[in-house]
Amino acid sequence: MDNPLIFSIQHCCIHDGPGIRSTVFFKGCPLRCVWCQNPESWKKEMEIAFRAHRCLDCGQCAEVCPQGLRLPENRPSEACSFCLACVQVCPAEALTAVGEIFSEADLLAGLRPEYPNFEATGGELPFPGERRECSPLSYRVLLPA
Repeated sequence: MDNPLIFSIQHCCIHDGPGIRSTVFFKGCPLRCVWCQNPESWKKEMEIAFRAHRCLDCGQCAEVCPQGLRLPENRPSEACSFCLACVQVCPAEALTAVGEIFSEADLLAGLRPEYPNFEATGGELPFPGERRECSPLSYRVLLPA
């Protein structure tokens, strides 16, 4: 099984359910719910998000891009290799990577410290969409023993 691409992990969530929870948001959800609050989960691939209001138009992204792409003129496209050089060099953080690869072991290590909160408050470890096809991981591996 490939390691999952995750775009967010939120700890100490207290809304939309019982107790204190951590929520893991996976990329590649096949659902297209009209009420979806996380459409960045739809694509299976890593994406680069561009926040125009932060852009200084300095051109540093184009200087380091192996393909010579400059944002916002050339939004990440098929030419983008997702090397993330542009994200790393952007002084205003106008560019951000949407998606990070986690091994099951790394994800479990990051979530394990939260288990006492789950137990003490009746919380849980929800997977948005609540559909197994939205998660490439085995649920069993993430749940406390």
